[in-house]
Amino acid sequence: MSQVILAGMCDYFRRMFLTNVLERGSQEVVLNDISASTGVLLVNYLYSGNIDITQLNAQDLLAASKMLLLGALKKKVEDFLLSHTDSVNCISIINLARLYDLKLLLADARNYLHEHVKEIIETEEMHLLQEGDLIEVLEANASQEENFLFIQKWMKSVEGRTDRFEDWMQHVSLSQCSKDFVCSTVIAEKLMHNTRCLSSRVHAVKRISRSTQTTVTGCG
Repeated sequence: MSQVILAGMCDYFRRMFLTNVLERGSQEVVLNDISASTGVLLVNYLYSGNIDITQLNAQDLLAASKMLLLGALKKKVEDFLLSHTDSVNCISIINLARLYDLKLLLADARNYLHEHVKEIIETEEMHLLQEGDLIEVLEANASQEENFLFIQKWMKSVEGRTDRFEDWMQHVSLSQCSKDFVCSTVIAEKLMHNTRCLSSRVHAVKRISRSTQTTVTGCG
């Protein structure tokens, strides 16, 4: 592709050729941070305006669009990801949208996360969720049982997170969980066997006792 066409289609190259004498006199342009396969897609895009976006190349194209100041391409990738968000990739898309300042995609992926907590708990991406996004989920989701499971899975997905289990449990109201859930899941969690969490557990059992009008001393 000639430098004239590159400069006409892309601000990055126009600035390069105006300011860099070495590149301007060369017959080729070297972009060290862009792979060969992505480079081919970009050349075709600059010629035709068309590009084949997939879930495999979307992140590379976003990185290239940022580097080469290709705002229209960035928007194309965002539109593609908006229509391909699901429970499997939702968390990685949130992180990607934040990294490349894709506000519409970030809002959409967050909404998807909040509406599909139960499915996302079972995905392999849980370890990628950032703390701020975890808090948003806990504050937005009405199901305290789902919130407990969400914290439980998130904490155990990365080494070192369990140290703050007590802090995150402050966002869960165990008294709103069912007796079966408290007895089968909450009490079975070893991280609940500490002073602060034990207090929450006792409170939950007392609430169950009052609601069923029976004397409950444990979950037998």
